[in-house]
Amino acid sequence: MKLLKKELIEYFDELKNEIDINCEKKLCIDSSEAERLKIEKIRSNYLYQVNRIYANNLQKYEIVKELDYEQINFDDWEFCFLIPSDNEIGFLILINHYISKELQLYLRSPDFSERNQYYKKLTNRDLILACLLNNILSEKFSLFRYKSIDLNIIDLRDPKQNIIKSFRLGDAGLFSIKSKDLYLIDSLIDKTHLTRWYLELSKTILEENFFSNFENILTLDIKSEKSSYLKPNCLNGLHNLKFLKIFWNASILEENIFSNLENLTEIHFRESLIRVLGENAFKNLPKVNTIDICGSRIEEIASNSFSDLNSLEYLNLAKNFITSLPDNVFNGLKNLTALNLNNCLVVEIEAKFFNNLENLEFLAINQNKKPGKVSNLDGLKLPKLKFLDINSRKVPKFDLSLEILVIDGLEQFKENMFDRLSSLQILVICLDEKFLNEIKKEFFENMDKLAHVVFKFDRLNIESIDFIKNNYDYYKAFLKKPNANLDLIISLRQFKISCFPRNHAVEFIKSEMKVNQITKSVICKDIDGYAKLLN
Repeated sequence: MKLLKKELIEYFDELKNEIDINCEKKLCIDSSEAERLKIEKIRSNYLYQVNRIYANNLQKYEIVKELDYEQINFDDWEFCFLIPSDNEIGFLILINHYISKELQLYLRSPDFSERNQYYKKLTNRDLILACLLNNILSEKFSLFRYKSIDLNIIDLRDPKQNIIKSFRLGDAGLFSIKSKDLYLIDSLIDKTHLTRWYLELSKTILEENFFSNFENILTLDIKSEKSSYLKPNCLNGLHNLKFLKIFWNASILEENIFSNLENLTEIHFRESLIRVLGENAFKNLPKVNTIDICGSRIEEIASNSFSDLNSLEYLNLAKNFITSLPDNVFNGLKNLTALNLNNCLVVEIEAKFFNNLENLEFLAINQNKKPGKVSNLDGLKLPKLKFLDINSRKVPKFDLSLEILVIDGLEQFKENMFDRLSSLQILVICLDEKFLNEIKKEFFENMDKLAHVVFKFDRLNIESIDFIKNNYDYYKAFLKKPNANLDLIISLRQFKISCFPRNHAVEFIKSEMKVNQITKSVICKDIDGYAKLLN
């Protein structure tokens, strides 16, 4: 198939006709002399540019007319097209890339569903152009909105003048993307400002050194709904990358995929589909302080998966299906301050497993929705631990300087059960409704620092609600501090006794707890945090 001269002639004739028609429509709305002169000036400038580019296109055609369409390089082909606008003649776009009819229809359409239909028909080249032009034109249109610019010509021919900070490539059936597909970025924008990338693909196959030409990326977000393959060293060259988020469907996280990213601080695989964390899955990452692999269906973790993460402070493995944990899997994490293993175990491990994490301040090991278990909680010995979330039928006899304890499934009640936890300031007890009458003031006699207690039930019937209401004063006396208040929240099946202003438990944590800033953010953040439960 060859490019036809007739196609070029028809395109530019139609473009000039559209400009003329739009100008006449505008004059019908306002026929004043000033408006007529303004519109004639715009028409003259538009037609001058269109005729000039048309002549250049005819010259180009003579050079390539014997080539098949696929052999023609359209990326040094000066072109122009019109974008309609309300109550305006439209914006004339000048660009050094040929813009296909399908891409023009996509860019011109104001209707989202219609736009989406055109988007799904675009080639790889046009998909990338579409995403770039969406961002560039949005920036340029804002200039016309806030500045007095009369000619409405948007000139995109100089990449240095086209500045965008983010690049979003959405899902349009793009099964793979290669580094050579990204050359358009260099020729269309000043990439030094392009620091945020969002790639949403049907299938991800990223080759080695895929991003090597884009070292200014600070944030990279990759989402792939279907099976994916990231080749080793595919992230090479991202020397300034700080935040990496991947929604990924792959059976194993192998060595050398996330290596040598010397400024990376956070890695997120939330709700990906990864079964195995392989040997040296995270290597040569000297600044990584956060790894979040929550809800990713992990079953196996190699013994040295985390061995090279000397700066890691927060590891989230919650909501997985771990069948075994090697004894030394956390041995290299000397700076780890927060570890979340809630509902991730289908195997039993002993609490002493964590005792080598000497800087740990936050530990969540509640397995109330998984068959796994952390046993012998009495043996937990972590001198810096301040926050603990467990499921246990009884209060363990551990010697810890906890400030916050969340205990789920409590069934055994003794008067002195909290005596070893005199440093507690916040306590959350999750229990069955049938144990409501077992809650006694005597349990809290030696807890002088306690300022906030939450009792959360699996359900609360009318009788239980009335019982709580009739015993407000009794429950308020659980706290030794003045100004204690009781708040019954029926919708959450809980009541709390607190000396804090309403919904200020989290504010207390942020301002008063003497723990690492990452630990505070883990406790207080909205997703997987404890803000709703504590407040």
